[in-house]
Amino acid sequence: VNHYTGSCLILAGPGTGKTLTLTMRIARLIEHWGVDPSSILAITFTNKAAEEMKKRVIEALNNDSVAQAVTISTFHSFGMSMLREYAHVFGRSSAFSIFGDDEKGYILRKLLGEEERDLYRISEEISLVKNKMQIPSGLEDNELARIYNSYEERLKIENAFDIDDLVIYPVRLLRDYSDIAGTIRAEYQWLCIDEYQDINCAQYNLIRLLAPHSDSNIFAIGDPDQAIYGFRGADNTFIQRFKDDYPTA
Repeated sequence: VNHYTGSCLILAGPGTGKTLTLTMRIARLIEHWGVDPSSILAITFTNKAAEEMKKRVIEALNNDSVAQAVTISTFHSFGMSMLREYAHVFGRSSAFSIFGDDEKGYILRKLLGEEERDLYRISEEISLVKNKMQIPSGLEDNELARIYNSYEERLKIENAFDIDDLVIYPVRLLRDYSDIAGTIRAEYQWLCIDEYQDINCAQYNLIRLLAPHSDSNIFAIGDPDQAIYGFRGADNTFIQRFKDDYPTA
């Protein structure tokens, strides 16, 4: 199929060359259709997968400088790059820290003074509701809402985001600030997503805000029978929703 503009979803099983197909999509956009490589954003799930895709794009184009102009990133790395530029919107400086599990546990321990087991449970609950795009005031569990709200306030005081925030705050940025959203969409007009079946609610919202129109240039690849990141809140119903989101795909 001679597919160029608009939306496209490829469904294929393991070992069928999905990542290679995505790589060749990027190369063809640049070489055949004359797309500016800096306007292409390719997103995958792991740093290893992103590095492999970068290597393949360089080989396919046989031009390092052109290939390097393509943004190939994980969701979290891309989100972090957005936040470095717009951290001030959320009361942070561009030199913000990123808090992992240890720092998160330290904050919760200060707030709660509870056993490690309870801290882990609460930490996971906060992560889950965050990735469902829920805010403290929207929770039915009043105690979790109180802890979640205090935790968010502490992150702001510490000039920090946690790992989940690297997707969640970019979603809020694109959703709530139309001028910024317009700038970012204009910068990345061609979107390529690998392992679409593994996206969670926050990642889905990020994709939809980057490619909000029925004729957006989004090219996604996935296997609905293989969701390997279920523990991160992945929901393969989002891949089933692709046709509803982009009816002409």
